[in-house]
Amino acid sequence: MPPNETMTVNERRKYVKVMALRYWGASHSERSVLLTEMELVT
Repeated sequence: MPPNETMTVNERRKYVKVMALRYWGASHSERSVLLTEMELVT
């Protein structure tokens, strides 16, 4: 998503749902990277 566009609430919910699966399957260090990515995207 380009930096000048914002996500709708529904888009954010879908994204977080997908990322939650990745987060719970990740190691501690990978979780930190995922959280940073999620912060930048949302």
